[in-house]
Formats: sequence, structure tokens, C-alpha cells
Amino acid sequence: MLEWQTASHVEASTGHDRRSVWRRMWPSVLLGAALMAAGAWRADVQPLARGFAWWSAAVAWTALTLVWLLVPEMALALSAPVRRRSLTLDGDERAAALRYALYHWR
Repeated sequence: MLEWQTASHVEASTGHDRRSVWRRMWPSVLLGAALMAAGAWRADVQPLARGFAWWSAAVAWTALTLVWLLVPEMALALSAPVRRRSLTLDGDERAAALRYALYHWR
């Protein structure tokens, strides 16, 4: 029978360091690299005989490949905790906030 696990429990049991993220995501990086390499291998191999469209496609293909290979780093950056600045109000901001609150609740 399946055992229920809360999201917080799964998150606490999962590593968030670079090594564990790459260890979990290496199959997708390898698959993406293999698909991109196969596509590049099947492409036309005479770039000098081609024009602007061929070079545009080659640049787009290279950019897509690089982005795909860096997906684990992007996942690591996006899962990092948000660093918030201090949310304390100075004297003028506090007075304005209290004035708005008083205006709102009357």
C-alpha cells in the first residue's frame, strides 16, 4: 500500500546542494545532449554553401543545446530561498501607513 508523505517531508529529505541536483537530473541532460548531437549529425554538413537561414538555425540550435545542458543549474538557482530585504518602516512611512489604516477603518 502507498504511504502518504507531505510535501514538507519530501522537501526535507531531498538534498538541495549542487551535487544532488545534478545526480537527480543527469539523465535528462544526457538525453538532451544525445538528441541534440543526433540532430546536428543529421544536419547538412556544408555550412559555407548555405546562407543566413542556415546560420540562424545553427545559432538557435547551439543556444538551445546550451540551455538544455544548464537546466540543472537553473533549477538550483530557482529553488534557492528568496533573500528578502528588511521590511522595517522609517518614521515617515510608518506615519503614512497608520494614517491610511485609520482612514480605511473609519
